[in-house]
Amino acid sequence: MEMLKTKGTDLKGKTCLVSGSGNVAQYTVEKVIELGGKVVTMSDSDGYIY
Repeated sequence: MEMLKTKGTDLKGKTCLVSGSGNVAQYTVEKVIELGGKVVTMSDSDGYIY
């Protein structure tokens, strides 16, 4: 989030992807949604969902 703040923007309305499907990835997806972003895919070493 700090990087986005330095650019003068946030996650609202942004489309995101998450690499991974473990605990960190799941919490990341929750946070992106909470902050107004849209997660369209998640992936790990076995494949991806879209």
